[in-house]
Amino acid sequence: MLKLTIDTNLINIKQQILSMNTLERWQTERKIELIGTERLKDETFGNQKASQKVNAMPNVSEPGVWGISNWGRANWSDETYGPSFKGLAEALFPNLKKLSSLSESDTNDVMHLMAHAHNDCDFFLTHNKKRFIQDGRKNSLKVKFGSCGVRGQPHGYIGHLERL
Repeated sequence: MLKLTIDTNLINIKQQILSMNTLERWQTERKIELIGTERLKDETFGNQKASQKVNAMPNVSEPGVWGISNWGRANWSDETYGPSFKGLAEALFPNLKKLSSLSESDTNDVMHLMAHAHNDCDFFLTHNKKRFIQDGRKNSLKVKFGSCGVRGQPHGYIGHLERL
């Protein structure tokens, strides 16, 4: 079964994202699995409807990153597997000079992708083209890491998933 990690902008609390309605139906039919991350929980905290939706979905842990991850909610390990925080940050933010200059939102985006990649999910779904796709970011992720499976607008790959 395909595991699709979703970005915060795809939390479909009003059922108005038609492609997400389809994906949510497929999840109910056990055709796919929609996956949340620890950062998704953080970003929806305080929004009761969004939090309820996120807490009802399977959640993958994020790899521990010193100074960024939460103790007790991250997978701390000596093993090195999957892309590093620094590598993903440099792919998403090509003009990055120092990791300490990342905003909280930037850090959350990197951690979404880390959790996705380290848990062997198939596709990372987002509406945020600027952050994950434009200006060669999607290709940079693919070149550096094989593929993090980043996809843009969900309606653009519903047809692709139907053929699988």
